[in-house]
Amino acid sequence: MKRIEKIIMTAAAFGVLMCASTLAFAANLKSASAVTEDIITVGDVFDGTGEYADRYLGPAPAPGRTMTLSQNDLYRISNAFDLGWQATATENHLVIRRIANTLSQDTIADALKQAVRKKMPGQKLGIDIDSRIKNINLPADTAKTVSVSNLEIDAQRNRFTAKISAPADAPVVHRQVSGRISIMTDVPVLTSALREGDIISSNDITTIEMDARKVPANIVLDAQKLVGQTPRRGLAAMRPLTPSEIMAPLSVKKGDLVTVILKNGALNLTMQAKALQNGADGEVVRLINTESNRMLEGTITGPQTVTMTLTSAKL
Repeated sequence: MKRIEKIIMTAAAFGVLMCASTLAFAANLKSASAVTEDIITVGDVFDGTGEYADRYLGPAPAPGRTMTLSQNDLYRISNAFDLGWQATATENHLVIRRIANTLSQDTIADALKQAVRKKMPGQKLGIDIDSRIKNINLPADTAKTVSVSNLEIDAQRNRFTAKISAPADAPVVHRQVSGRISIMTDVPVLTSALREGDIISSNDITTIEMDARKVPANIVLDAQKLVGQTPRRGLAAMRPLTPSEIMAPLSVKKGDLVTVILKNGALNLTMQAKALQNGADGEVVRLINTESNRMLEGTITGPQTVTMTLTSAKL
């Protein structure tokens, strides 16, 4: 028998037993009804019900669920208790919601992950559950805790099965789950987006866990290889980076006037030249002597500094 039908029959049965001294006023339909217990009373449906407020009507919806009483249902309850309620254009039904403590999918997945890792110590493991875990709605006065039991691991196939129960101390919900175990690796990523020219510091870097089998072969896995580098173009946060997306900061920019150190044995001379291209420390760049207009090449050795080994007197 449906829950609403039980409620109506309960109300009708009580109405038969009522004495002649019934309520002589009109009760008001609640604009909304949220219950925490596993029963519905007259007071959960109507305001102004006096001594009948705590009268039992029937079972409440399951935690997190709702039920709707139609206009006809409400009239039958009102008539059973002689509440004198009259429907209006806007007050002609009532939705009753059962408040719940919701145990999230992430909480359940974390509990499973910790249980698997505890059984396989010394490895960084992740899990992929075969089917999406639904939230578990628990009664409002119940703790949002979960326990994992009957955990079985097939190491050769990297598979697991387990039973989850909630709440952990006095379970009212049990579910069987299964899934795949993954070997995880830490991958450095940026904590926030950076623009071209920004210098990456250790504070800009965090790590995310990735399934080792899904890590692309060309991404940077050593965080220290990111420190001191700069994006070639804007980079988004929280994603793996490739070496082609970063570079050493530019020490020389195209069009800059730079100091050229000329080395000829123990003799060092300096002059000025204009850079014809961008470059970072250690890179070779082309220059032009601003006085003779001769083309030169040298290695960048610092900010606005290029070093050349003198092989010709023609500069």
